[in-house]
Amino acid sequence: MVLHLVQPARHFERNPVEAAPWSLERIQGQVVEVSGQGSFAPISSGLWLLRHLQEAGEPVAWVGCSSLRPFVPDLLPWQLDLDAMAFLFPPRREQLGRAADVLLASGAFGGVLLDLGRQGLPLPLLTRLAARCARHESCLIVLSEKPDDSPSVGVGISWRSGVHRERIGPNVFVLRWQGLKDRQGPARWAWHQSCRGVPGCP
Repeated sequence: MVLHLVQPARHFERNPVEAAPWSLERIQGQVVEVSGQGSFAPISSGLWLLRHLQEAGEPVAWVGCSSLRPFVPDLLPWQLDLDAMAFLFPPRREQLGRAADVLLASGAFGGVLLDLGRQGLPLPLLTRLAARCARHESCLIVLSEKPDDSPSVGVGISWRSGVHRERIGPNVFVLRWQGLKDRQGPARWAWHQSCRGVPGCP
């Protein structure tokens, strides 16, 4: 069982960052969506959210397609505790949502990242995932690849942000977040953060 492989996250040193327009308490118990054109920006933003969940002491998991597993060096700049993460890569794309459902149903994870790419989720499954999050006060982070003017994955999404990545220097990037949907407040907000790429890359 994967649950036996999950260890408590280690202590993190906090780096000063600008305040985001939302908090972990805000997305707790919710299904949120981070979208963008190309996979790099949504994945970078999803990793940033996972790190903050780990900093809060929450066990986290990554669910993605077996043919698109993350390259471990790409995860290093985010200072994630990889030993404390569970990774699930079902052999078929249609199994992604079900794998996330199993993890959320256990109640053992405070955050689950579901890398859907261009795939959608059936409404009954999305509704069930939202109910799991609410019951266990977990957060499901859905990553999707699409433009900002495309609809969200479904009505079960309570919060959505579009993210765009821009190179601003050698191996330095800025992630620009744009609020697209928020059931509990104004959706049209903008925020940005800087990040570094994998050491050794241009």
